[in-house]
Order: sequence, then C-alpha cells, then structure tokens
Amino acid sequence: INSAAIEIDAVKPTITSISRSIPMQEFTNADDVTFEVVFSEDANFTIASFTSSIGSINSATGTGGMTATVNVNGIASADALLDLGVVSIEVHDLASNTMTDNTAGAEETYTIDNTTPDIVDVRINDDDGLVGSTDVSPINANNQTNITLIIDGGDTSGNQVGGLTNYTYDYTISGPGASDIVASGNLDSNGNVVLTGISLSAYSDGTLQMTATITDPAGNTSIVDAASTDTELKDTVLPAAPTGLSLSNA
Repeated sequence: INSAAIEIDAVKPTITSISRSIPMQEFTNADDVTFEVVFSEDANFTIASFTSSIGSINSATGTGGMTATVNVNGIASADALLDLGVVSIEVHDLASNTMTDNTAGAEETYTIDNTTPDIVDVRINDDDGLVGSTDVSPINANNQTNITLIIDGGDTSGNQVGGLTNYTYDYTISGPGASDIVASGNLDSNGNVVLTGISLSAYSDGTLQMTATITDPAGNTSIVDAASTDTELKDTVLPAAPTGLSLSNA
C-alpha cells in the first residue's frame, strides 16, 4: 500500500515589521526612501501590494520570500510624514492564503523635510552674552582675547523637526593676517548658541567677518545672508601721544 503525506497550510500571512532601510534615520530630505517589510512567512506580492501616504510606490522587490524591499519616490519637495501601508488582499503566501490583517507588529515611518531653516541673527563681540543684544565696538587690545559670539538660530521657517537641540551650527570667522576660525556644534533648546572666551588676537587690525549656518536633522542647511553675517572692526592701536605741546606762564 502506497501512501503520501499532504501538508495543509491554512495560515494567513501577517506583517512582522515595517522598517526604514535607506536612509535609516527618521528625518530626511531624500528624494526617495526605501522600506523593508518582513512577513511572517514567504509571500507573493507586487507593487500594487503597497501604498504610501505621500509620493508613489516606485518598486517592490523580493516576492516569494519573507522580505519586501519597497522604494517610494516623488517626495522631493514634500514636508510631511511618510507612512507605508500594505494592501492585505494583494499579499498571498505560497499556498495562496490571502492576508487579512495588515497591521504590522512593529512599524517605522519617515519624516520628510525639505524646508530650509533660517538664522535670526549672529553677532561678534556681543555685549552681555544675551541673544538680541548689541555689539561692543570696536574689538580692541583689551577685549580681543575674550570675545563673545552669538548665533540666534531659532529657525523661524515654520517647519522645525526633530527638536532644536538636534540642529547643528557651523561658523567661520575671517579677517586680515590670520587663517579662518571654523567651528561647529549643536544649538540649545531655544535654538541659540552663546560662545564666550573666543580669542581674535591673531588677526591684524581691520574688518573681521563672521558667517554662520544651521542644519536641521533632515540635512537642510540655511543660506548665508545678511541675518547670518556680522562684521566688526578690530582696532588695537593706541592713539599717539600729542606732540608740540608746551606749558606757558599766563
């Protein structure tokens, strides 16, 4: 007597996870992004098996396996959350069981941000280390080794993402007689930077210029304009003593 075992598969596929793949970070200004979708078992799917909250599904590869690689494009000018969806009736396991539950066990999304941040103000030799105050002018022999720099990078663009402490700044100070000073760091929770004890003693007398930019977590960098530039005169030469004076008996 010959007999054969028949395996019955009535289990429907489910979604184990949807995760960011390229890039991996949440905040991005990329023109297209790629998700990785992991199913509970090998599954067949097509490009029609997926939807995106913004943009368009560009490709979906890996059918017949447990992992789908899904690319979304058409987001080059977007400022919005990008959420990948799965169309359950368009996903089937190898036994032709159709997915009915398209809820992912774990899901990641992208925050697409293409808005350029802006700088409110920068200052060389701020008088009291407070944002919005005025410069001490000029830079002289007494204060040239203890200069305060201010960057007011509060980003008034209207599209702050990821928290201001995750914004970075870069500044350059240039002037006669010495190489540029270049530095970078992170903004504080108000979007500002106060840097004290900066020495500009290496520069010769003349006009010094500071330019600054800020970059948001999505990689957008502010432009250099009047608000992000400050100039200050350096004058360390003491006035000459008067000559040709004489005392007279009146």
